[in-house]
Amino acid sequence: MKSVRKALVGEGCEDVHDIFHAEQARGILQIHAGCEPPCRRKVAAREFLRWTGTDPDVA
Repeated sequence: MKSVRKALVGEGCEDVHDIFHAEQARGILQIHAGCEPPCRRKVAAREFLRWTGTDPDVA
Protein backbone atom coordinates (compact mmCIF):
# COMPACT_ATOMS: atom_id res chain seq x y z
CA MET A 1 0.00 0.00 0.00
CA LYS A 2 1.29 3.43 -0.94
CA SER A 3 1.90 5.75 2.00
CA VAL A 4 0.29 9.16 1.88
CA ARG A 5 2.04 11.99 3.60
CA LYS A 6 0.55 15.33 4.42
CA ALA A 7 2.16 18.31 2.69
CA LEU A 8 4.01 20.65 4.99
CA VAL A 9 2.80 24.21 5.39
CA GLY A 10 4.52 26.24 2.73
CA GLU A 11 5.49 23.17 0.74
CA GLY A 12 5.06 23.80 -2.94
CA CYS A 13 5.52 27.54 -2.59
CA GLU A 14 7.53 27.58 -5.78
CA ASP A 15 4.59 26.19 -7.78
CA VAL A 16 2.26 28.97 -8.88
CA HIS A 17 -0.96 27.73 -10.45
CA ASP A 18 -3.86 29.68 -11.88
CA ILE A 19 -6.39 30.92 -9.35
CA PHE A 20 -9.98 30.70 -10.57
CA HIS A 21 -12.10 32.00 -7.68
CA ALA A 22 -11.92 33.96 -4.43
CA GLU A 23 -12.47 30.91 -2.20
CA GLN A 24 -9.40 29.26 -3.70
CA ALA A 25 -7.34 32.44 -3.18
CA ARG A 26 -8.43 32.68 0.47
CA GLY A 27 -7.46 29.04 1.01
CA ILE A 28 -4.02 29.71 -0.43
CA LEU A 29 -3.62 32.67 1.92
CA GLN A 30 -4.52 30.47 4.91
CA ILE A 31 -2.09 27.73 3.92
CA HIS A 32 0.74 30.15 3.19
CA ALA A 33 0.06 32.57 6.05
CA GLY A 34 3.44 31.77 7.62
CA CYS A 35 5.47 32.44 4.48
CA GLU A 36 7.59 35.50 5.21
CA PRO A 37 8.75 37.03 3.03
CA PRO A 38 5.60 36.19 1.06
CA CYS A 39 6.05 33.29 -1.34
CA ARG A 40 4.90 33.51 -4.96
CA ARG A 41 1.64 31.64 -4.23
CA LYS A 42 0.75 34.04 -1.40
CA VAL A 43 1.53 37.05 -3.59
CA ALA A 44 -0.53 35.62 -6.47
CA ALA A 45 -3.53 35.02 -4.18
CA ARG A 46 -3.34 38.56 -2.77
CA GLU A 47 -3.12 40.00 -6.28
CA PHE A 48 -6.11 37.93 -7.43
CA LEU A 49 -8.26 39.22 -4.56
CA ARG A 50 -7.16 42.81 -5.19
CA TRP A 51 -7.78 42.51 -8.93
CA THR A 52 -11.25 41.02 -8.53
CA GLY A 53 -12.18 43.28 -5.62
CA THR A 54 -13.61 40.29 -3.74
CA ASP A 55 -11.83 40.82 -0.43
CA PRO A 56 -11.64 44.31 1.09
CA ASP A 57 -9.35 43.03 3.89
CA VAL A 58 -6.48 42.37 1.50
CA ALA A 59 -4.25 45.42 1.49
